[in-house]
Amino acid sequence: MDTEPQFVTATVNRFLDREKARGLWTYEGRSIWRGEKITSPKQAKFVELLKSLPDDMKKRCEHCWLQKPLTDEYFFPDKRHTGGYRHVCKECDSNYAILRAKWDKENQAYRTENAKSSTVGSNKQQINKQSGAGCLVLIATAGGAIIKLVDWTFNFFT
Repeated sequence: MDTEPQFVTATVNRFLDREKARGLWTYEGRSIWRGEKITSPKQAKFVELLKSLPDDMKKRCEHCWLQKPLTDEYFFPDKRHTGGYRHVCKECDSNYAILRAKWDKENQAYRTENAKSSTVGSNKQQINKQSGAGCLVLIATAGGAIIKLVDWTFNFFT
């Protein structure tokens, strides 16, 4: 069994404590990885499956750092990633989706209220500031003849 990298231990423990408090983290493989006693038939089956596979048929999830069989059962296929599978296992991906949906639901009012005010207004101000008060725009035809010179601001094109 692989051992847990020391530089990750504290971060992983903090993450697990936070997720356990939310009630969303239920992953049996974590205790196997830390070398704790196998307590369920599901864990025993998982360990036997891992031991029977060659190293090139295993992949480590970049979220939970568990080494899992490189199959459609544990990883989503994705041709853009190394080995043809996503870098995060299905269980971590679904846990993240649950957390993201919960966050979206809790912050929906804030996001709709502040979406335009934080981007559109500041972008107009920034563009007008960068263009300067005396910036001129040449409006020309395809032949290159100047039609007129006008002062340019963000509202010029609207």
